[in-house]
Amino acid sequence: MSDNDEMTEREAEVIDERIEEVEDESRRHSTEEVAEELGVDLDDGHRRRFALAAGMVACGWESLPDAAERRDVDPEDVARALSRHQFPEDYSGRRWAERHCDDVEIAAERAEALDDAGNLEDVDDLIDDLPDDA
Repeated sequence: MSDNDEMTEREAEVIDERIEEVEDESRRHSTEEVAEELGVDLDDGHRRRFALAAGMVACGWESLPDAAERRDVDPEDVARALSRHQFPEDYSGRRWAERHCDDVEIAAERAEALDDAGNLEDVDDLIDDLPDDA
């Protein structure tokens, strides 16, 4: 082997080591790795349940303990998330809480209209308007 070949092998080793370091660092900061460290299962719908609980409390449709228990999330985590948003406009526009409040209000208005008309046989229409986790 010549010195030139030896250098090429060493360079390849250094490059391989550096690639391993970068991959290790990347894995350490991956969503899956962070979720595992925090004990959150990304496949069980935790984020969606948490967002719904916070949204229902922010809109005033449910109490914090009820919303957290119903969706199997930590009430202290929900309270901490809500404490960061002190004004209703924090939840306005295209945010999930406002959309969910609108869905619930539409369903409630529809129920009142059906009840006023004495036409509660048409329950399918009412059920179709309800949010999935309301």
